[in-house]
Amino acid sequence: MKCDVCGTKIPIAESTCPNCGYRVKKDVVQSFDASNKTHEHIRTQSTKTYVKPNIPDMSMFQTPKWIIGIAVAFVVAVIIMTVLPLLSKSSRSSSDWSEMTFQEVIDLGEGEGTIELAQSSLEKVQNLMSNTLHIEDIYTHEYCSDYDDSVNASFSVQGYSQDVYYSVNYTYVDRELLSSELTISGTSQESIKDLETLPMNKDIVTKLGDYMDIHNAYEYFDQGRLKLVKLKDYNDQYEYVHSQNPYVFIHEKIYSRNEFEYYCTISSR
Repeated sequence: MKCDVCGTKIPIAESTCPNCGYRVKKDVVQSFDASNKTHEHIRTQSTKTYVKPNIPDMSMFQTPKWIIGIAVAFVVAVIIMTVLPLLSKSSRSSSDWSEMTFQEVIDLGEGEGTIELAQSSLEKVQNLMSNTLHIEDIYTHEYCSDYDDSVNASFSVQGYSQDVYYSVNYTYVDRELLSSELTISGTSQESIKDLETLPMNKDIVTKLGDYMDIHNAYEYFDQGRLKLVKLKDYNDQYEYVHSQNPYVFIHEKIYSRNEFEYYCTISSR
């Protein structure tokens, strides 16, 4: 490196000129006045030059907007084709039929034969209970649904005879009888296991059971009530269960010393 004033070569690692004594400083241009041997310092501001990096043009790699538009349209179309069948199916879900009678569903041209079968069976049970067995206060409940490609229809016909409640329940699935159930309930002044006979009309129970292909229904109840067992966690309740076909369930609850409630059901599945 040479001195900026006299041009003398300055040794490496030295900051002072060996000839004129000029002290080298960064970013300072110095001049020497030979007449009076003094230094005049003039400070200058350093400058920087920015070199723009050579960035390649990425526009050549960008996907054209028309291709993006086609891709988005394709995705939307797939979603629509997937969701619409589900929405269409849900439009015929159980919520659509839950407030409708069998006849109303049939009038819509729906039900695929299952609802018609249930409607026909319902009318026959109503006629048997009302006109043949003279059960009073007859009322019915109907429920049908179309869920997961399966049509379901169930109904119950209920009524009273001498303060005893009788109920016939049927369930159909895809034009086949899934289950039938006969239920009798009432109250008694004694436990039914201590009575000489069941507090229900034997003729009504037998005829309803035979109609439903549940034969000897009264005998199943009569034998089961003698086998009532006190529930472990309920001192006021007794039960009997016959788990084979037909399924028999008898339940008795003690409300007071002179009031017992019984519930008997028998079903074929």
